Amino acid sequence: MNDAFEARWTDRIEDEWLRNLEDRTRDRVSQRTLPLIRKHFPDAIICDFDADQAIGSTDPKDRHVAGAAVAVQPCALITNNLNDFDASELAKLGVRVLSPDDFLVELLDEAPGFIEAATREAAANLTKSLPF
Repeated sequence: MNDAFEARWTDRIEDEWLRNLEDRTRDRVSQRTLPLIRKHFPDAIICDFDADQAIGSTDPKDRHVAGAAVAVQPCALITNNLNDFDASELAKLGVRVLSPDDFLVELLDEAPGFIEAATREAAANLTKSLPF
């Protein structure tokens, strides 16, 4: 958690993310990354929402994502799959649909100090190690 945004997702979104990773990456993320994410974002999982809520022309396979966003609105749903979501219908429900690039540009405009600090911290945490 920080002062600029609050990350939220569901178990199903997490499962999709893991399923779409390469095997060796999936194992590393499951064993190392997820425990850290859960430790640092203990309240991130959205549990009480309608996973089958039809929202305009949102792709039926992504209804669970849209439904979770509606449950925690007002919010921004960050996705590379912009065409899978009915942005105008979601906007009526308090959900803005943004690409990661648009989200980061808006965040830079709204909280430049946060972005600078996060970038410096990420750079400091980089290591020169070879992948598996």
